[in-house]
Amino acid sequence: MPQSYTATLLRNLEITHDLKPFLRVDMHDFNRKYEEITGDNGWQKMQNLVNQEIEQGRYEDSNLDEFIFNRLVFDKQDHTYVINLESDIDEDELMERYSDSPAFNRKVAQTIASDEKVISIRQNGNSVVILYKYESVYLGQTEDKANFYTPIILDFDKNSVRIKLRKHYLSRANTNLKGILTHLSHFLNTLDADVSISRYNEATIHSDILYQLYSEESQHAEEVIKANLGGLTETQLNTKIMEFLENDLEIHNPSHYVDRVTAAFYQDRAMHLPDHLFYEGFIFGFTFFDRQITKSSTRNSNKDPIYKTKLYWNLKDLIHEYEEVSEVSMYWRFNENDFDETPEGEDFSFVEVSIREKYGCLEIHYYNAKERRVKEEYVLHRIKEYI
Repeated sequence: MPQSYTATLLRNLEITHDLKPFLRVDMHDFNRKYEEITGDNGWQKMQNLVNQEIEQGRYEDSNLDEFIFNRLVFDKQDHTYVINLESDIDEDELMERYSDSPAFNRKVAQTIASDEKVISIRQNGNSVVILYKYESVYLGQTEDKANFYTPIILDFDKNSVRIKLRKHYLSRANTNLKGILTHLSHFLNTLDADVSISRYNEATIHSDILYQLYSEESQHAEEVIKANLGGLTETQLNTKIMEFLENDLEIHNPSHYVDRVTAAFYQDRAMHLPDHLFYEGFIFGFTFFDRQITKSSTRNSNKDPIYKTKLYWNLKDLIHEYEEVSEVSMYWRFNENDFDETPEGEDFSFVEVSIREKYGCLEIHYYNAKERRVKEEYVLHRIKEYI
């Protein structure tokens, strides 16, 4: 089947950090050939070079196809939208049913009709991966045309669907996020009679997922703080505070104020603890709406633990009373070879994410581009008991 690596496809990858390092290894004499080829920009030069080498029989592109497919699906998208998967079949059966589809294991560069959306359908372990081209967008000051991909992963092991996209590309699209998610939900519900998806209820995400994450992480962090009270036990601390309020300040009903003073003491302790002591990770931001529709939000550009802020301690009891959080931002350390092991030394990977409800989906925003595939796997492992 005819194929062509177009600049609109390659525009999704970086010349310096993606394409050049890969092709230096995969294509013979790449550096010289790239310098000699012509093109208006780096992506057009790549387009012309790769297509020329394939046409002249000097380059076999199977590795490049797999590299680009994996980059588009697993590494380049910075926002993921998780919804429920309901299926009476498994991944093998779904792939079998699509074995006659033109998109079945199709290479990303094979020529397709201009209005075709499903570029390639492939199996990855317990998942079926669909590379879906939503539309074309124009990027940068030079308005370079680029394909806007919204890859979809049907995970039959976790009973979930992940719709992925790049927020920068979304900002240039003709459709807003709600329209894209609605369109792709309809596509998924017409994919096969034995496969369907359902979105979450907003309250379910706030209470059963985000609050539970907030509560679990806060408990771990407070255990770290309480273990570093300068030799005091929690009981001894409460006794000292009571004595101070009653005897030194002569406050009537000092028990009414113990929690406030204790919170201030814990905040002060947290401010002087190094971040690495929170070795299981920590919350660096959250958003909470109380019953008066008042929004409280804390986040800082340095992504420091929120336990150093006054707002966390002021809202702690109220959040636990309502058992709802509308957004939580997490820093998690992990061992990429064993997700169940908690790393305590310097040999660890980490992920920074914000998680919230968006149009009935669980939106996961990844802040760091490096090693995004393994980071996504870890985040899904970490939250799997809640979704």
